[in-house]
Parts: sequence; structure tokens; C-alpha cells
Amino acid sequence: ASDVYKRQFLFRTVHELGLTNVEVISERMENFFLKKTDVEIIARAFGDIDRAISTSSYYLDRGALLRLMKTNSQKQKIGKKLSKKYQIISTENIYSELRSQNILITVGSKCNKQEGN
Repeated sequence: ASDVYKRQFLFRTVHELGLTNVEVISERMENFFLKKTDVEIIARAFGDIDRAISTSSYYLDRGALLRLMKTNSQKQKIGKKLSKKYQIISTENIYSELRSQNILITVGSKCNKQEGN
């Protein structure tokens, strides 16, 4: 039931913000496949960064960006997956009254042109 509420919240947010190029997918990343590969994947509650990179590597290798909400301490735990083929493109502080240490980490392939920091 909570997945339904999360999905409804995302649909409502996309509509209220007037976002036109957004597709809300309420699935585990391991369970879906997009035909389009030049995308931005925004994920939360994904576990560690290495697992998120492994799961999204098909898209990252084809030019996608992966955006993950993490804490500063989690950023320090980035492992081997990132250093071999991928890089942190940018980090942004995200203020929240509940969690003041949140950051948005953007990961991309070292082989593709990416946005600047």
C-alpha cells in the first residue's frame, strides 16, 4: 500500500511542477528495461552506491546519469565500481529539517561527456 502512495505522490508532484519529460517508474531497477538509454535515473533507498551503479550500469554505459540521495558519510564509502568506469559528476547539498546531511550525488561514465560540477 505504501508503494501506491509513493507513486501517487510522484505523479502528483510531476503534474504540479508541470514536468513534461518525466516517467515515474515504481519498480525495482533490476526488474525493468527502458528502450531509451540517454536518461537520468533518480533513485532513493537503493542501498549502497556500488549496488546502485551495478544495477544501472547498462544505462550508465550508454550515457545515462544516475542521481542518488545519500548522506555525506555514505559518499565516503564509494568503492571499486565507481573508480573503474564511473565518476562523480556533481554533488549537491539537499536541506531537509529531518536530515540535514543529505546530498544528491550524480554519477556518470568516465567515457561519456557529462555535465560540469
